[in-house]
Amino acid sequence: MTTGELNAFLAAILLAFGIASPVPEFSGGMLLALGCCFAVRAYRSVDGRKGLGLSLFTGILTATIVAGLNEKTSGLWLWGSAPLQLQMALAGALSQAVFELIAARGSGALAKLADRAGIGGGEK
Repeated sequence: MTTGELNAFLAAILLAFGIASPVPEFSGGMLLALGCCFAVRAYRSVDGRKGLGLSLFTGILTATIVAGLNEKTSGLWLWGSAPLQLQMALAGALSQAVFELIAARGSGALAKLADRAGIGGGEK
């Protein structure tokens, strides 16, 4: 597989996830997100390998979500003017705190957020 074919394959995978950014920008942003997630986790207590793996997974997940929302949030105040890599790095750094907040508040908080965003499928 040549470099061009690999780049096209990775771009197709990103498009399947709804991410319309160039592969080098996404790759760099993902590396920065993982680095920031690991750096934040280094200052917190690690509960073994499971805790570290879960932290890195949440960093990947939030960075991917932010990359998918990059075009939709381009008009926002300061966040929209930041480059994709910076947005993904911040998402990776804050990912552990966000998921801990969601886990602490439970599914009720998630349902409230979905209703506020207008994506809730709940009955009224």
